[in-house]
Amino acid sequence: MRKPGGRFWHDYALRTHIFTLIAVIINLANVGANIAAAVAYSSMWYCSMAVYYFALGALRGGMLIANKQIGKRFEGGRLALAKTRMYLACGISLMVFEAALIYAVSEMVTEKVTSTGEIMAIAIAAYTFYKVIISIVNVKKTSRLHDPALQCLRNINLTDALVSLLSLQITMISVFDGGNGLARMNGITGIAVTVITLIIAVVMITQAARRLKEKEHEQGR
Repeated sequence: MRKPGGRFWHDYALRTHIFTLIAVIINLANVGANIAAAVAYSSMWYCSMAVYYFALGALRGGMLIANKQIGKRFEGGRLALAKTRMYLACGISLMVFEAALIYAVSEMVTEKVTSTGEIMAIAIAAYTFYKVIISIVNVKKTSRLHDPALQCLRNINLTDALVSLLSLQITMISVFDGGNGLARMNGITGIAVTVITLIIAVVMITQAARRLKEKEHEQGR
């Protein structure tokens, strides 16, 4: 007899989709928190981060919907081709989002971020480390499955984790050090995160273009 919840614990793809849906909800809450902080502190940093997290949440939700629709409409080689195109669209979207991230980093360097309190900083730290650990685990697992849809979600989560690390550093400095004289450190970390996320997007686009060429060549035989 099949145990209750057996599919959940043994189906990695199902767990990924469920946790991604939860991440979308958390993303919306994060957007709301950043909007509230932007209004309360008249901060363009929080405003730009709200835009960035909203874009990531929308991309996550879009990938879930697209993957479900693709699964219903296609099968076999056409399904693989459609998922590869979705992977390409995800890479292009992440590259477009870089504009918001670059703007956020420039605001962070020129603006003194207002402290949000020690309790909030500790909560942000706990959640950030959770996201980083989960992202690293997902990188290893999805690399074995060769599913473009899961790889899309993995890279979105990885990008989210990197930006959260930057936000955590800024929050910790503003709370425990007052941000005095550390704008350069924030700037260096911000540039590093921007470059890494840009590399992720470029790699996705390159991989998708190569796979599309191979699959279209196979179907044209």
